[in-house]
Formats: sequence, C-alpha cells, structure tokens
Amino acid sequence: MASPSRKKSTNVRLDGRKIKTIQYAFQIMQRISPRLAANVAFNLSFRVRPFSRPKWEQEILDSADEHILLPWRDGNIPTWSWGSGSMVLLVHGWEGRGSQLGHFIGPLLEAGFRVATFDGPGHGTSTVSQPSLLAQAEALSQVANHYGVIYSVVAHSMGATALTFAAAKKKIKAENFILIAAPTDPSKFYEVLSQILRLKPKTTSLIIKRAERKFNLSISELYVPGYAASIEIPALIIHDQDDDDVPVERSIQLAKAWPHSILHLTQKLGHRRILKSKKIIERVIGFIQDGK
Repeated sequence: MASPSRKKSTNVRLDGRKIKTIQYAFQIMQRISPRLAANVAFNLSFRVRPFSRPKWEQEILDSADEHILLPWRDGNIPTWSWGSGSMVLLVHGWEGRGSQLGHFIGPLLEAGFRVATFDGPGHGTSTVSQPSLLAQAEALSQVANHYGVIYSVVAHSMGATALTFAAAKKKIKAENFILIAAPTDPSKFYEVLSQILRLKPKTTSLIIKRAERKFNLSISELYVPGYAASIEIPALIIHDQDDDDVPVERSIQLAKAWPHSILHLTQKLGHRRILKSKKIIERVIGFIQDGK
C-alpha cells in the first residue's frame, strides 16, 4: 500500500470569491479589537452553509418506510428508516445531511438490515439550533435511544468524531462501528481557520478560549484518540489518502489509539466520493456482518 499523503486539512470551507474580502475585513477588525475579530470568527466557524438536497437523495428519503420528527431541545431532529432486522444507523458530517450516505441504504437492506439516518442539529431540515460537534454527539445518542438496540453505526467525517465522543461516554452501544474520514484534533481546525482568515495569534487564542468556555472543556480534552482508547467496541476506520479535507494521518492516529480497530486506507476517492464507492460499501457491510 502506498505511503499516506501529507496534505493540509481544508476542513474550514469558505467561498474563494469572498475570501479576499473576508480577510481584509478581519485585518481591520483585529486592528480595532482582537476580541471583536475573535467573536466574529468564532460565530463564523459554527455557521452551517445551507445546501440543496440533490434529487437522488430526496428520492431515497421519499422511499423511507418511516419518517419521524424527533422533538429535542428547541426543535426537531428529522429521522428516516427503511426495512426490518438489526438496525444500522448512518451519521453525516459537518455541512452534510443524513441522505448523503444514501448509497449504503440499498445494499444494507439487501443484506437484511434495517437502516436509519437523520439530519443533525442545524443541518438539512433539522430545526434544532446551535450546531456543533458535541451537539451532534448528543443528537446521535437521542436518535439511537429512539430506535432502541443499534447493531452498527456508519459515520462520516465530523459524524465519526461525534460517534467517538458518544461511545466513550457510554451514550451509544453497538456490535461495531465504522468511521469514515474522521477529524480527530479540534486544535487543527482552529489552526486552519486562522490561516484562512489570516488571524493573529492573539485572536486565535481568544477564539479557543471562547470555545472552551462554551463547551466547558479545554481544547486538549477534545482530542479524539484520547477518548478512543477507552472504547471496547470493534471499529473499522476508513480514510482516503487523497482526502483534501481531513488528512489521512488523523485516522492513522485514531486507529493506533482504538483497542479493537482495523485501519482501511484507500486512494483517489477523496472526502465525499468515498461514500459512493461500491468497494467501500461492500467492505463496510462485510465488517458489519462478521467484524473482519
């Protein structure tokens, strides 16, 4: 297998046409008040851009056997389920939606599983406000509790990180987990955000302090491999070496920390195309069925 590529994470996504204007605005704000710049950047980092659901995804949702609006916090978490049998829960990432993992549904149904997915806080058609990694972890546990016994969870990107937190806190149990392209170090997120916005070290420090106050956790406490070490549930950890959003090193670190895990690396699938790969879907279903 080829050596993992080393690419800078571009988890923070901004419209290239607007970035110059945004950078200039932050230069001015930082001169006036670093705290003001930090507050604006902090709010920007938790903003979820709205994306239209593609036709093929909507058609999959329309075919669901059950569609429920699960009341939670200040709104609803929309959930969809198909089929019968042991439950497999699909979890999306940041600026994603449950139907983004739609290519897994048909093959899972053919394999005899029941399948469910949901739109997390602030994503898709969810009316729950204040999206965040920890909010996604809590929403995941709420959805799991709604459906009862969960056989397996397939989670992508930030959803995989949320799954790790929920599992470490014993808020979700299953026979096995599949984590695809999981970001594992929130401090790297703020490094990239600072590079994109051209923030000064003082401004970045203020952003991190505000995040720590909001979540009542230090940034170091959000380091995912530290949580993975306590999880006994077997996991298949998948990552593409050409992922431009989350470097493959993140999953390598996660697999080293996770006691019962298998690392599966791919090439030329990127961060999102990997969710449509027939080989990956077959690999995932095989692991769900026999844990290998």
